[in-house]
Amino acid sequence: MREIKIQKAAAYLSAMKHICRYSLLVAFGTTVLFTSACKKSKAQDPAPAPNPINANFSYKLDGTVVTPTAALASRVGTDLVISAGQAGTTQSLIIQIGGITAPTTITNPIFNYAITGGSAWMAATGFNGSTGSVRVTAYDAVNKKMSGTFTATMVPFPGTPAMGSKIITQGQFTDLVIQ
Repeated sequence: MREIKIQKAAAYLSAMKHICRYSLLVAFGTTVLFTSACKKSKAQDPAPAPNPINANFSYKLDGTVVTPTAALASRVGTDLVISAGQAGTTQSLIIQIGGITAPTTITNPIFNYAITGGSAWMAATGFNGSTGSVRVTAYDAVNKKMSGTFTATMVPFPGTPAMGSKIITQGQFTDLVIQ
């Protein structure tokens, strides 16, 4: 019994280490997404130029379609982190998929989903009841773009007011810019 508790504690601490390591990235990614998605008044804007961080990115969250206004992938060391956010809200999704350089499937990457009010859900190894998968179907290192699909079952993050699971289905991104 004691060994099981030690194993659970070790898994939890490992997940917390990942969360701490990437908490600054989440803050930075969310800032970049919301700042880049802001618009000036129409009187100041000539014809709008395409925003390089917008991509064909969507998913269903508990059966409701979510289409973020901005999404991008960033390298943090060797890891690739996907960030997607909704302008005018604090809704954000962060997916850490590790150091990929070619099409592949990643089982149990780290998913973080957060909303206004401090509620947060997570899927990662060590979070009981959580699962996730990302399948990168195209990876273009020259043009810095990638495409793929994703799913996850996330559980409430400890210490937040989140309750119940959040389920992501039909997640997809096409020509997502890698910065």
